[in-house]
Amino acid sequence: ISKKKNQRQANPVKTLQIKKEMHRAQPVANKICDGKWKDRQFRLHKLKLKQMRPSIDTKSPQQFNHLRQNLKKAQQEEERIATITRNNRILLKKMTEIMQKNQLDNYNNIQPKSLNRELRKKELTRITQENQSILKRIQQRDANYNHVQWEEERRRNEKYCRNICQHPYVLAEGEEGETSGTAGGSDSHLNASTSSHTKRPGGARAEELGQSA
Repeated sequence: ISKKKNQRQANPVKTLQIKKEMHRAQPVANKICDGKWKDRQFRLHKLKLKQMRPSIDTKSPQQFNHLRQNLKKAQQEEERIATITRNNRILLKKMTEIMQKNQLDNYNNIQPKSLNRELRKKELTRITQENQSILKRIQQRDANYNHVQWEEERRRNEKYCRNICQHPYVLAEGEEGETSGTAGGSDSHLNASTSSHTKRPGGARAEELGQSA
């Protein structure tokens, strides 16, 4: 520290030059007036910055009506709609006149014809004849079962049952009230007789006695 003090004392001109470089304020006669002047200049500067106009135009381009609205296209569309409306009106008028006057020759007297009518008619005739022949053969065919013989067998079986029964002969369940001419009755009576033979001992001997009688 003492060395630095000695150097400053030794070079007073250099020390004064360093102080001037550090204090760069301009010398003024009155600091108050100078401060007001600087404030006024700063306000004017800010005002000029606000009012300053840009050198480059950054606004959106101007829109023209002929570009924003395609009037030619709208006109063509209106003309097309007008043409369609006029044609529809003319067509409706014509249809109304046709319906009221009925002058249109729309009658068709031609009968529909079939290309294979004769063939189908022949085929139908052949099928009908075959069916009639089949029906005739069926009607003329003799029956394989003789219901008269069945009726006689039923009566004979009932007689055998009466002869071999110790108690009065009664028809099986569900067979009462049936006529004597039905074939089903003969089968049921035959079943009843066979069941009575199986139930009673000595049924075979009684049947032999009945047959001999």
